[in-house]
Amino acid sequence: MINVGGEKVVPEEIEKIVKALPGITEAIAIEVTHKLFGQVEKLFIQKSPGSTIQKSEIISYCVKNLERYKVPTQIEFIDEIPRTEYGKIKRFKLE
Repeated sequence: MINVGGEKVVPEEIEKIVKALPGITEAIAIEVTHKLFGQVEKLFIQKSPGSTIQKSEIISYCVKNLERYKVPTQIEFIDEIPRTEYGKIKRFKLE
């Protein structure tokens, strides 16, 4: 659970919306510290092979499909999502 200025945000909700975009294999949302809001969302994106999707396209899509306080403030593209040997995502490895 991410607490953005008193509003509760479930990371899986953001991830589900973003994964609907073509060109995205995986999306992971985590919280990062923010001076004004306490916490905000940061999104890690694993692109599909050959995808040319840009950060601006993802933000635009989020603005149209999520409440304003749920829109990620940071997006980072990564090659691989860290996972345990059982396939569970290691969110603590993402910063």
